[in-house]
Amino acid sequence: STPPLSRRLFLLSGSVCAAVPLWAQTTNAGWREAVAGLQTRGTHHFRYWGLSIYHAELQVAPGFEPARFALHRLALGLTYTRSLKGLAIADRTISEMQTLAQRNGQSWEPARVASWQRQLRALIPDVQAGDRITGVNQPMQGVALFLNEVALGTVQGADFAELFFGIWLS
Repeated sequence: STPPLSRRLFLLSGSVCAAVPLWAQTTNAGWREAVAGLQTRGTHHFRYWGLSIYHAELQVAPGFEPARFALHRLALGLTYTRSLKGLAIADRTISEMQTLAQRNGQSWEPARVASWQRQLRALIPDVQAGDRITGVNQPMQGVALFLNEVALGTVQGADFAELFFGIWLS
């Protein structure tokens, strides 16, 4: 015989509550591994036309060389102070990367850039004040992105990573 509906709901809620801590631990495991051993090297509060946009924090591993930042594991976290659309963040990121590439005389292949833009648009969500997006450099591989310590995904390519972090570090 099946238990009454109220008992089934009670049993179901107990199962969900028991599973939540396990889910929370596995969700943040990638974040903890990505930033393990990193220490804060610097912070900056970014304003645009007097409006607060985000607070940036750079975390690096011992032995970090600023001139060779692309070769080091590092994390750059942006804690937003206002709500912004993910598409706007992705498009602005690509625009800043293009400006940097042109300034440095680097090639800017339209097909590759379109792929990066599609990936960023798919990965970066809308943010609310207090949300933190962190990019973690995976040297010679790409950039892992996290929202509030939960993995969003990865954009592959050392060239992407160099331009992405170069917005802030070059």
